[in-house]
Amino acid sequence: MTARWISVGAAMGLFTVLGIAHGAAAAPKAFSTDGEATVYLRGDVRGDFELVYDARMRVMPANASWSVVNVSLLGGPPPSDAVAIGIFPSAGRVHVFTSFTQRSKTIFRDTGVVCEPRCRIALRGSASGFTASAGGRVVGSWPRFALRMAAPAVQLNAETSAPGDRLQATLSRVRTTVRGRPLSPPACAFTTRGIEVRSMPGGALQYAGAYRDDARTAYFSLAEPLVAKESCAGV
Repeated sequence: MTARWISVGAAMGLFTVLGIAHGAAAAPKAFSTDGEATVYLRGDVRGDFELVYDARMRVMPANASWSVVNVSLLGGPPPSDAVAIGIFPSAGRVHVFTSFTQRSKTIFRDTGVVCEPRCRIALRGSASGFTASAGGRVVGSWPRFALRMAAPAVQLNAETSAPGDRLQATLSRVRTTVRGRPLSPPACAFTTRGIEVRSMPGGALQYAGAYRDDARTAYFSLAEPLVAKESCAGV
């Protein structure tokens, strides 16, 4: 299968950026309108980093719209630039995609790589730029100087976009380093509209749920998934 480039609007929500509420009593608000769960990695990614995961997603034939799971690097609060690699279902199979956002325009690329049943995906960075790979093969690269990255941060994100759509996926950590040193396991996450995430033994993240407008919108600790934590508010 050949690669495809698809231009999509910034509102597609491939990258979860949150509106930070002012005041302790104010509720968090999602920047996008999708059902989503996001995990935050802490680490200085202005230089060398390596993020390698085994990704798996269950195809949901009854879903009405798209869904994705991705490893993304955001340049800062919106509007900012971003790069990502992830997986999405298409025609009954799970494919690897890359995307980059520049000047509020997102370009989504189907790399043609099919996950059977899982894919090893990686996002790497250096002082000069970023590369995305699948199965050890580079499928995307972007120069750092061309992207606005004033305060870069990593997010591990899962989304689905239509009411009632379901999502079930796993990101299993293989290697996560900054300047050659292992990153600490992620501690904080965010959920809205029914897509939840929990930490599993061995460093895996399990995403699951169905898009529901009445579901909670909250930051929470991955160590205690059902308990909101002040230390995770506003990450």
